[in-house]
Amino acid sequence: MNRPAGSHRAVLVVFLVTGFVSATWAARLPATQERLELSAGRLAFVVLAIEGGALVGLPLGGHLADRYGSRRTLAVGMVGFPVSLGLLAIAPSLVWLCATAIVWAVINSILDVAMNSAGVELEVRRGRSCMARLHAGHSAGLLVGGLGAVAAATIGGPLWGHFIVTAFLALVAGCAATARLPAFENGRRPPRREIGRDRRLMLLGAVAFCGFLVEGGAGNWAAVDVRNHHGAPAAVAALAYTFFVVTLTVTRYVGDGLVSRFGRVKAVRAGGLLAGLGTVVVIAAPNTTSAIGGWGTVGAGVALLAPTVLAAAGQPEARPVSSSARQSHSGGSSSIAAVSTMGYFGSFSGPALIGVIADRVGLTVAIGVLSLAALAAIVLAGPALTSGTRRH
Repeated sequence: MNRPAGSHRAVLVVFLVTGFVSATWAARLPATQERLELSAGRLAFVVLAIEGGALVGLPLGGHLADRYGSRRTLAVGMVGFPVSLGLLAIAPSLVWLCATAIVWAVINSILDVAMNSAGVELEVRRGRSCMARLHAGHSAGLLVGGLGAVAAATIGGPLWGHFIVTAFLALVAGCAATARLPAFENGRRPPRREIGRDRRLMLLGAVAFCGFLVEGGAGNWAAVDVRNHHGAPAAVAALAYTFFVVTLTVTRYVGDGLVSRFGRVKAVRAGGLLAGLGTVVVIAAPNTTSAIGGWGTVGAGVALLAPTVLAAAGQPEARPVSSSARQSHSGGSSSIAAVSTMGYFGSFSGPALIGVIADRVGLTVAIGVLSLAALAAIVLAGPALTSGTRRH
C-alpha cells in the first residue's frame, strides 16, 4: 500500500498539472483567436463550448469516479487532458475548435471531480484536513502555466509548439503521479433522485455557489476595477488580480491547519467575513494601493470556501441518507459532482451579473454583489457544515 505522504504528493501533482494545463489554454486564447482569425462573436462560441462541456463533465465525472474509482478515472483523464490540449492548437476551423474545446472541458471536469474525490479519501485515511493544500497546488499550477504562457508569447514561435511542450510535460507528470495513487475505494453511484432530495447537499451547494461567485467575480473584475475606478496603468491594474491569486494560494497552502484547529464551520465563516470586509475595502478604497489590498483580502477570505465545502460533500455523512453509500465510500464522487455543479453556476453567473449591474449603476456598486454572496456563505455555513460532521 502506498504511504500516505506519497499518496498526498501524487494527488497534489494532479491538482498542479490540471492548473498548469488550464492556464496554458486560457492565457493563449487570444493567440488561438488570431490563428483562426476569429471575431469576438465567433470566439464567444468557443467560450460557450467550454462552459457547456464543463457542466456536462461534472455529473459524468461523478458517475465514472464512483463506478471505476478515482484512481482509474484520473489515470485515463491525465492522458486525455494533455492530448486534447495539443489538439486545440491544431484545430483547423471554428467547428473543430469548438468540438475539441467541448472534449477538453468535459475531461477537465471529470478530473476535477475525481481529484477532489481522491482528496477526500486522503482526508479519511489520514484523519486530518488536506484539501486546502491540494487546491493550493491547483492555484500554483495556474501561476506556473500563466508564466509559461507569458514566456512562450515573448519568445515567439508557433502556438502548437508551446501546447505540445506543455502537453508532454503534463502527460509525464500526470502519469507518474497517477501511478503512485492507491486504489481508492469506489462503489455503485447512488440514484440521482437521492442526491437531489438531500437537504444538506443542497445547502453545501448553496455555500459553494456563493464561494465560487466571489472567486469568479473577483478574478474577472479585480483588474478592471483598479483600472477604471482608480485610473491605474494596465500593468498596475494587473497587480490586483495577481495579488488576489497570490493571497488565495498562500491561504490555501496554510489553510488545512486552520480547518483542523477551528473546524469547517468557523473556517468558512471567518473566510466569508474576511472576503466581505475585503469587498468593503475595495468599494471604499480612496486609492489604487487600498483597492489592491482589498482584492488581496478577498482572495485570502474566499480561499478556503471551495476546498472546505467540497471536502464536506465527499465525506460519508454528506451522502444521501437512503443510500448504502453512507456505510461505504461509494457515492462520494457523485456528491462532490452535485455540489461542484451548483458551485460552477456561481462561477459562471457571478461575473456576468456584476457586468450587467455595473452597466446600469456602476462597477463600484456592482461589487456589492460579492459582499452579499460572502454574507450568505456565513449564514449558510452552520446548517450546511454542522449536522453530522466531524472536525478535521
